[in-house]
Amino acid sequence: MLKPRFPWEFVQIGNCGSPIELDEGWLLLTHGVGPVRRYSIGAVLLDKDDPSKVLRRSAEPLVRPEAPEREGYVPNVVYTCGGMRFNDRVILPYAVSDTFCTVATMKISALLDSLEDCRTPDARSR
Repeated sequence: MLKPRFPWEFVQIGNCGSPIELDEGWLLLTHGVGPVRRYSIGAVLLDKDDPSKVLRRSAEPLVRPEAPEREGYVPNVVYTCGGMRFNDRVILPYAVSDTFCTVATMKISALLDSLEDCRTPDARSR
């Protein structure tokens, strides 16, 4: 359904767990693989009534391996098996370089604001 569009996902793109239902649509967490096999985590907002329609998506990753986190058994990787909604936040457990796990939290409103609108004709042609 999704094709790579941004450099951080040019090598590969896939989903990370089940979609999360929001008032605005279905939030789907994604993983992208970019140059040097660097895995990052992004998001896509799908239409609530027709999930084949992409409304918004991450132009930049929400989470990416940072310099101190790049070393480990599998270097340059952050990954998740999904997130969950808790009140006005998304809770995102994720692992880093097969070395340790941590958790990120994001306000849903801030997360949605960070996504690029895909509904305009200019956005669809990119």
